Amino acid sequence: MLDQCPEIADGCVLVIGDGRLGLLQAQVLKTAGASVTVLGRYSRKLAILKKLGITTVIDPGSLFPPSKEGWPSVVEATGSKDGFDMALSLTAPRGSLILKSTVAEPPMIHLAPLVINEISVIGSRCGSFPPALNALAGNVLCTSPMIGARFSLSEGVQALERAQKKGTLKVIISP
Repeated sequence: MLDQCPEIADGCVLVIGDGRLGLLQAQVLKTAGASVTVLGRYSRKLAILKKLGITTVIDPGSLFPPSKEGWPSVVEATGSKDGFDMALSLTAPRGSLILKSTVAEPPMIHLAPLVINEISVIGSRCGSFPPALNALAGNVLCTSPMIGARFSLSEGVQALERAQKKGTLKVIISP
């Protein structure tokens, strides 16, 4: 399946971010056959991926890239300026930097490393919905540990309040 993703250089990918997007992206990449490492901040979130056999790291200093130059493919899924800066610094020359999240604050981008190291930057917000829905329906992805609470539609206000609590990954509202 990785042959459908030319931006994933040799099947070795670093995902930066352990929010919903990073957790899902890591699983999709692993399902496609990639060797995935996820750099995150929260051991509770990373434990979801560890159970699935995905390598996780909390301390960036303990990352061991596949080559001394860096990672051939890096997915930025933090939505933060610092996450973008880190992703750029960890991408190997001629590697691919895949942007999966929108950064809330405009980052100051130093373009020299992109040009000098010939890094390809790929923006990727949404893919094809039918394969994603099929993966979810077929339980190909492990999403249940991400669900922090379930509410009925009549409890919508409480659901939104819960969703705003720090550490909540996902809240489900059902009819």
